[in-house]
Amino acid sequence: MKQVREHKLPTDQEAEVLNEMEDVLVNQLTKVTTPIEVGRETYYGEREILLYFTKISNYKPVVDLITKKLNTYRPTKVEFHHDPIWHQAKRYLGGNQN
Repeated sequence: MKQVREHKLPTDQEAEVLNEMEDVLVNQLTKVTTPIEVGRETYYGEREILLYFTKISNYKPVVDLITKKLNTYRPTKVEFHHDPIWHQAKRYLGGNQN
């Protein structure tokens, strides 16, 4: 993040940019799959967005395109992980983390 306040949380203006980036991410992914938005965390000058997909294949070109678009806003890292039991989502949805 470029503009942060106490605890490295975004300013209102920075939050608008981050929300715009999130919209780009979801809009691009919607072209190839149905993203399920689980949650978002903003902490220590970073934002993490957790999305799940019922199905996504051949995602490398999609990731490259999304990263290119988002990097026009801020340095961006987009990752995909196989998580069929939604282990990472448990912190947003509650339940046992084991």
